[in-house]
Amino acid sequence: MTLPEWKELKELAEQVKSAKTLVELAWSIGKAVVQAGYEKHQADRACSEYLERYEQRYAQVKILGMAEPVPLASIYTEVRVVPPNFLRGYRTPQELQELFLQKDRCLTGYDFSRDKPEPGLKVANDEKHRFLNVLGAPGAGKSTFLRYIGLMALQSYRLSTTAQMLRDPDALSYRFNVLPVLLELRTLRNASSDFVALIDEELQTNGFPANFGHAALRAGGLLVLLDGLDEVSTDKLDDTIQGIRKLVDQHPECRYIISCRTAFYKDYFTRFKDVLLTDFTDDQIQNLIENWFRSDRDRELNTATTLWDLLKDPKHQATRELARTPLLATFLCLVYNDRQKLPTNRAELYGDALRILLERWTASKRVHGEPVFPGLTIKRELLMLEEIAGPAYER
Repeated sequence: MTLPEWKELKELAEQVKSAKTLVELAWSIGKAVVQAGYEKHQADRACSEYLERYEQRYAQVKILGMAEPVPLASIYTEVRVVPPNFLRGYRTPQELQELFLQKDRCLTGYDFSRDKPEPGLKVANDEKHRFLNVLGAPGAGKSTFLRYIGLMALQSYRLSTTAQMLRDPDALSYRFNVLPVLLELRTLRNASSDFVALIDEELQTNGFPANFGHAALRAGGLLVLLDGLDEVSTDKLDDTIQGIRKLVDQHPECRYIISCRTAFYKDYFTRFKDVLLTDFTDDQIQNLIENWFRSDRDRELNTATTLWDLLKDPKHQATRELARTPLLATFLCLVYNDRQKLPTNRAELYGDALRILLERWTASKRVHGEPVFPGLTIKRELLMLEEIAGPAYER
């Protein structure tokens, strides 16, 4: 980099840091890449278009069992995280057995007296956590958390909040004035691992000028959300990891959040702060149930209260323990809504949820009340799925 280029980059970085809104941020970066001039109204229009498309893709959630998608913000249950220290300290079956036999441990074996769980948004808002790696079991809410963080980062544009409000650590928002870019890594199976090009393409597609992403990265103006490292195909994994490392090394002033399944992760990124999504508490389970049964009819019938009262009954404690992840809690709501009864174990919960979804899918595909494939019953569909799932599980 030449001295004039370095001075230009330093000046741009200072402008980005002093920007009070996303429009000012986009304007300062846009002026750096558009030689013929870049007006503020163009930045405003690009931000508006970007927000609209982001909300179309990520702000609506299709909840299992619900006919229509619902706003993510209206049903989101705040997740909590802890440092995954136990993952580093117990690597053998013998050590794990000793861990689980100790007292004062939760069902996952974690000693919460050592590290108090913190809200995920609070941790993401910590200045020290510029590089954050979110770990969790399947269905723990990793992807939803990344989508939610992106929405919170965009709230500064929608609400036109002041810089002081954005930087309030107690505010229910993302406190850094950066533009979020969410990349679902599973879509990179046949794509390039040049993340600078991918980010620039993502922003250009959504209304920003060419090379805007590159300039924003150099100026530290982006929040890069990389979802699902464990979903990258094996033949692309090494290239993807190297691409992420290169991106972070070249543009360390931006903020980054990666998500990955706990069992898959192997210390790929040493610069990142690892955090583990914890099991849902009773309060979080209750909150999810209330959000799920939010229709006027359910409120009239007090469905959420009835279900929660059942789960609080000591004889249903085992069932309540099934709902410690967002996915299983959602399955529980789905089954109760349809069957008006509670499953007693995980296998029954999965089985009931699968049958309900197959029944609804079959009903939605009927033509004039007749099945599309006569003779293809739910039982036969389950047998077909078993034939597919069995070999896949063995691999």
